[in-house]
Amino acid sequence: IDLGTQKSDFNGEIKHQRKVTVSFELSEDAGLRDDGKRFTISKRYTASLHEKSSLRKDLIAWRGRDFTAEELAGFELNNIAGKVCMVSVAHVERGGNTYANIVSIMGAPKGVVNPGASPAVTFSLEPGEFNAMTFESFGDKMREIIASSPEYQKVAGGAAPAAGAAVDGEDEAF
Repeated sequence: IDLGTQKSDFNGEIKHQRKVTVSFELSEDAGLRDDGKRFTISKRYTASLHEKSSLRKDLIAWRGRDFTAEELAGFELNNIAGKVCMVSVAHVERGGNTYANIVSIMGAPKGVVNPGASPAVTFSLEPGEFNAMTFESFGDKMREIIASSPEYQKVAGGAAPAAGAAVDGEDEAF
């Protein structure tokens, strides 16, 4: 999910960086939510494949190898949509709340599939790729984050996101 350019504060330094969120639907082996749907977990990244970026490090771990220069030049993040991997999750207590955080991602063993997985969803704020229906399917908090970006303002013509309830089963982790 393309979040557009977001403001971040790291050690008192304000930056504006393009961000993406990658969400993972967990297999039924991880259990099911009270409503019978699968759990999902997400991780937000700076949209960069720089050698020190978290996104690149996680993609390398998932792939089991580094990128060649040619692969980096032609890499499309949407290509990972629907691909099976394994995630390691740690539960952290902070301020009386428990948060599930992805601590590592790795490739799944050959032959491992995830039957019953939901269809993969991708979302872009690039002109000509923006899909308003997909945007409306996100929960309120996700739409608010995306709508705060200048890229959203450009593709949506400055329109504010529609108010409404989150889609059934969507995690509101943002």
